[in-house]
This record gives sequence, C-alpha cells and structure tokens, in this order.
Amino acid sequence: MKTPVAMQRCAVDGAEDVGPALVLLHGWGSDSRIWQPLLPLLANHFVIHCLDLPGVATSHFGEGWQGGQDVVDSLAALMPARAHLLGWSLGGNLALEYAARYPTRVMSLNLVATNPVFVQRPGWPCAMEADSFDQFYRRVKADPETGLRRFRQLQARGDKQAKSVLRLLASMYDRGFAIEPQALLEALSWLQSCDQRALLGTLEHAPRFLLGECDELVPVTLADHLSRVTVLPGCGHIPMLSEPESLARWMLQVLPGSGQVDAGQAQTAALRDSRQEKQRIARSFSQAAASYDKAADLQRAVGNALAKLIPASEPGLALDLGCGTGYFLRRVQSSRNDLTWLGGDLAEGMLNYCQSTQPTLAGRLLGLDAEALPFADDALRGIYSSLALQWCQDLDLLFAELRRVIMPGGWVAFSTLVDGTLHELKSSWQQVDGYVHVNHFFSESDWCTAAEKNGLRGLHWQRQTRVAHYLQLRDLMHELKALGAHNVNTGMASGLTGKRSWHALSRAYEDYRGDHGRLPASWQVLYGVLSLG
Repeated sequence: MKTPVAMQRCAVDGAEDVGPALVLLHGWGSDSRIWQPLLPLLANHFVIHCLDLPGVATSHFGEGWQGGQDVVDSLAALMPARAHLLGWSLGGNLALEYAARYPTRVMSLNLVATNPVFVQRPGWPCAMEADSFDQFYRRVKADPETGLRRFRQLQARGDKQAKSVLRLLASMYDRGFAIEPQALLEALSWLQSCDQRALLGTLEHAPRFLLGECDELVPVTLADHLSRVTVLPGCGHIPMLSEPESLARWMLQVLPGSGQVDAGQAQTAALRDSRQEKQRIARSFSQAAASYDKAADLQRAVGNALAKLIPASEPGLALDLGCGTGYFLRRVQSSRNDLTWLGGDLAEGMLNYCQSTQPTLAGRLLGLDAEALPFADDALRGIYSSLALQWCQDLDLLFAELRRVIMPGGWVAFSTLVDGTLHELKSSWQQVDGYVHVNHFFSESDWCTAAEKNGLRGLHWQRQTRVAHYLQLRDLMHELKALGAHNVNTGMASGLTGKRSWHALSRAYEDYRGDHGRLPASWQVLYGVLSLG
C-alpha cells in the first residue's frame, strides 16, 4: 500500500474555525473533480476535504480494494478526527463501511445515489439487474475507456438536464483522466458483492439518503426500502452536476445546534437568491440570442480591442467565458489557433443559438457558471472573457475560481463594465421613482483588489469611456432589450413601466441632449490582463 498523505483541502480559506469538517467521497469511474460545482456553495460553511479513491492515477491509496478494508483503513489515516461524510454512489457505500468501523469519528452520514445493495438479488429488486452488471463488467475489462464513456452516458440518462451534465462530464474527463484499470475492476467486484442492509440499523448515525427520481443506476423505488430519504424530481445519477444548489441545501440541514441551523437557513436563502438572480440573467440573455448580434456594436468594439491584448503563451486549452452567440469564439480560434478553444455561457439560449449557427462548435460548448467552473485545477492555459463577468455577484469567488482553473504561467484577459455605466439613465430614473432601474456595477478598485487578493498579477489595466448616441430614448431602451442587458437587479419595479413614468423619464433624460441633437449613453469599460505566476 502507498504511504497515505494529507488530503486536499478545498475550503476558501484554510482556517479550521470556518465550520465543521466535511469529507467528500466520489463514485466509481470519476475523481474528486466531480464535486467542483458544489464546492463554492458549501465552502463558507464547512472545511471541505476531497480525495481520489483507488482507480484513478492521482489516488494516494493502494491499487487494490481487497474487500474494501484497505480503503477504509486508509481513510482512517487521512480523515479529520471528526467529520460529516458526503458519499456519492460507490463513495456512499464506502462511507457506510467507514461509519460502521469508526463510528465516533462520524458527525453525520449523507449518501447520494447510493444503494446498499447495488446489484439485484433475491428480496432486493430495486437495484441494477445482474445480467446488465455482468455485461458492463466485461465491457470495462475488455476496453476500460469505452466502458467509462458508456458509464457516463448512463449517469446522465433520464436527467432533465442530461445534455448539460454530459457536457460537464466531457469537459472534466475527456482529457487528462488517468486510470488504473485493475483497481477499477476490483472496485466493481466489491460493489457487486456489497450487501450493507444489515448495517443500516446498527449505525450510531442513521444515514440520510438523496435519490434522483430519474436515476437509471440506482432506481428511485429504493426509497420504499429506506428511511430518511429525499427524492429530487427530474434528477438522474449526478445531482452535484445537475442540481448542485438542491444538494447544497440538503447538506446544510445536517448542521447541529440552533445557531448553525440559523446560519444554514441564511445560507439556503442566499443560495436561493443567488440562483434566482442568475436565472433572471440567463433567461434575459437567452431571450435576446436571436437579436443580440444586430445590436452589439459596443460589444464588438470592446471584444475586438480585448482580443488584441491576449498575451502570447504556450499551447493548451483555452476558454471563451461568456461566449454568447460565439462571435468572438470564431475570431480567437482563427487568431490563436495554437490554443484549443472551448466556449461557455450561463444562458442556455445563447449556447443553443451558437450551436445552430456554428455546427462545427458542437461538443465544445458548455453551460457553466463563472463562479463555479466545471474544470479541474490547473486545467486551462488561458481565459478570454469580454463584457460577461460584470454579471457575477461575488468577485472574490469569481477570481478564486479563475485562479484555480488557470495553470501556472496562464492568463486571463477580460473586459467588464464598471460603476458610472449608463449614469445618464440612472440619474434620470432617480427623478421618477425610488426603484432600481439600472444594473449595479462594481468599481475599478473592486476588480483590482479581488484579482490581487487571489494571486492574479495585473499585466495590463485600462479604463475607457465609450459613449453611444441615440435620436430617442426609446432607441436606447430597445437596444438594451435586444442585448438582454436591461435591468435584472433585485429591487427593480415589477410590471411594465406606465405612461406617466415613461414620460417623466423621457423629460428627465432630455437634459442630456447635446448640441448635436442626440442623447448620450455612457459605458465605462475596464480591460484587464492577468497572469498566474
């Protein structure tokens, strides 16, 4: 057996007092990267520990399972003295064994898509059919890579977000996933023989189960045989990819003590508000996909200026973050063909439009959140992002993610809007009512501070004022709607703007009409080029 080493810590700050320890145990055919979308949602509440189980080349365990006992003993050497356990699929079966052997070290036992009997046997029909399992085992033995690809398809099948899940899995595992085939086979054999029904009634901490309604590997009918079970509607086998917010809320319920329960409720509310805000943003830009390019003169000018600032670098994987309709993804691909480019966006409508107009990009477009990127550490050579990051709500979290996924010597080239943008419109609305009508933007200082705090060195900073002119206020408002950039802030007025308010706004904006007879709209643009190392 290899000598155990300390597990990777994933807390945002490494202090022990930010919360109780939480250990994440992944399933078969994956590694600890599978948890990436969940980490930002829990890192402020737990000290999170991840590790890679036998079967992947980065594992610090021995290559064999030997009934799982060696793995459990290795866990004991690596684990915190006391911790909450979150096990997914096979990781949940391992967590059950650990809790039975080391009960005083377990604070709570939380099992996701885990079946105490994975393969059907007499008296337990709510499991995978034995013939199907045998066929799968033989496929993995004959061709591990093909078997793993088949397994990922099964994991996503049935999920209401199956396409997004498959894209995330591809981005995580199609490159740079080294395996130990023999250990993978031994883990399958252990899973096939596993029968943990007797453990469920003897554990000091009764396990909680989270199942996906549409999971094709762990049937939802298993819920009839369990206590303390929650079912996620429309979810398949991988809720940390398809429903990370729901999984985070479920985990936060385990915290003991009234004060921590209140904190958990506050965290849940914050997650809900953040999710709703992002849904509004994604919906707004999705609806604007077809009209965006015709109205995007400013976006074209800024994106072209930013593309000229991309630094020279070695070949590698690069990301157009907030790729929208794919306009600049085409251009950076042609100008920097030494890099392999992916495109990612929060708005599914934008990605659909991009793929329909550029079929060659199929398989290279990802639905993603910039504050929870679905990439392994040090995965990207560079990130290009033009006029997209201003929609992020937590700059510290954003730059921590950018730093995490950029490899040493990598770069981030971005443009964003800062405070003072559309100040004419904001000032005019303030004369009409007290609602929030213009999107809030961070200051230049906020961006610089967040980048430096997270270890990203500024190679280039530039602030630029760009002014567009319009014959009528209605022309500006129509353009904002066509871009999807109209107000998405909390505190905005509900419903349509009434005639009286519109006339009052128009009169107030007329004070800005210049000698040339047009109405100005000012955009404050910040360009930044950052380097790691």
